[in-house]
Amino acid sequence: MPRSVREIAIVMLLIGAGLLVLFSSLQDREAGPVTRLVYTVFRPIQDAIAGVHAGGERLWSGYIGLVGLQEENRRLQEEVGRLRRERAILLSHEREHRRLKKLLNLKADYEFPSLVAQVIGEDAAAIASASSGMSI
Repeated sequence: MPRSVREIAIVMLLIGAGLLVLFSSLQDREAGPVTRLVYTVFRPIQDAIAGVHAGGERLWSGYIGLVGLQEENRRLQEEVGRLRRERAILLSHEREHRRLKKLLNLKADYEFPSLVAQVIGEDAAAIASASSGMSI
């Protein structure tokens, strides 16, 4: 039964990989001429495979790092939005605090009884007549 070149190459590659694994566990001082020959023949292949593996690891860890950064970026954007809303509320409270403090100081300046109020609207007819110079 004839074998194809592809099948022979696969068998040779598997035998070589097996020998490489077998001989890689030996110490250098135990290496004989056959071991050194196997190292010499298969070392470039091993280096190429190790380089591809290291490149794949760098690529994968970079991808995982980017996924982590995207999640952190989303979380930080949400926190920035929350802090902006909180800042707006605090600025509003600060303005109200200043206004109330002025009113308290104003009340202390006068000896007659006073009532503090906030204007929430005006009479539209009074505004129109005041701007035209007419009084009602």
